[in-house]
Amino acid sequence: MIITIETTALDRFRASWPCNNLEDVGHVVVCLDDRSGDLVDLTAYDDEQEEIDIETIDGPALLALIDDAENFAERLPLPPDCLPSYVYA
Repeated sequence: MIITIETTALDRFRASWPCNNLEDVGHVVVCLDDRSGDLVDLTAYDDEQEEIDIETIDGPALLALIDDAENFAERLPLPPDCLPSYVYA
């Protein structure tokens, strides 16, 4: 499962989690194993779309954000490995 956490969700999360270390994060892409829920990959970007070193933002706030993403992300009704046609519209 691939989850993208956009700026608005991050802003709301940061407002609810004081003293987080995610202030420079613009969006996050999380990849979780569908069967086990294990974290497979994580990439974070700043507002200029530059990749952020995960070590600089790792901690309890990031873990809580990933947990929320797994529990509350909207599932898109697409078969696995299907590139939607609107990508090239």
